[in-house]
Amino acid sequence: MQSKIVLSALRSIAPLLVAMMWIPALGLQKTGRFDYFGSMVLPALVVIGVFTLLGLGSIVRLLKRKPDREDVIGILSVAALNGWFWTPVFNVLFDFSAPKTVDGEIVIKRRSGRGQDHRKLTVELNGQRLTTEITPGGYWEAGVVRIGGPCRVQLRRGAFGVLRPAEIRDR
Repeated sequence: MQSKIVLSALRSIAPLLVAMMWIPALGLQKTGRFDYFGSMVLPALVVIGVFTLLGLGSIVRLLKRKPDREDVIGILSVAALNGWFWTPVFNVLFDFSAPKTVDGEIVIKRRSGRGQDHRKLTVELNGQRLTTEITPGGYWEAGVVRIGGPCRVQLRRGAFGVLRPAEIRDR
């Protein structure tokens, strides 16, 4: 009797882990260098598809039953959340592109009240002006991130081909 309860509990761990995978991705984004230029919609759809298959597969294989409508809706919502948070992280983790260094500028937009100031990074690449909001914690070693102004930015193409700032240095 007790072994059936333990086995039942172990079977529900995999769907629970899939459901909780957004938490480390969100933590990584708050502390790391996962900023990007442009849109991540198409890569996010691919990652959402992978998480959907992972969630449906875990229910079918581990619980050995066909998922009902509520399960599918839950898996789709959890997969969308996971895909949205993990796509920028995967873009950086699986990036093996060559770096390109360009000039950039950081503008700090002060926020009244509580909360962090917004930092916008603007670079020009091949005649095109690109702007993104950066997370200062990931680049705090550069003084320009703290005070704003001109900087040198090392750009890389991410795993999904989405351009990202890999390093920011004082000029």
